[in-house]
Amino acid sequence: MKEQDYRSLRHPSQLGKIFCRLTVVEQSKSTKGKRVWLCQCECGNKHRATTYMLTSGQVKSCGCLKTDSKLIARRTGKNPYSLSPTGGMPSKTE
Repeated sequence: MKEQDYRSLRHPSQLGKIFCRLTVVEQSKSTKGKRVWLCQCECGNKHRATTYMLTSGQVKSCGCLKTDSKLIARRTGKNPYSLSPTGGMPSKTE
């Protein structure tokens, strides 16, 4: 097997996978040895992210999720982090 073949076994393709609001469309040019993916957000914007950022959950959208959370929080008067299904971060007493 060639070097490229081994690399593809270690890093499976993310094409077509969905991570929160992002859908992986194509592989982009790698930077600093990290595989970068071009993703299409539900809002229509495109966003580039590394494999690690997608799989670890560090990136969930192109930035529209944060904006939407802030708008909802302003309308309801609640903390945007308390709008999650789990009810926000657990307290230290739990």
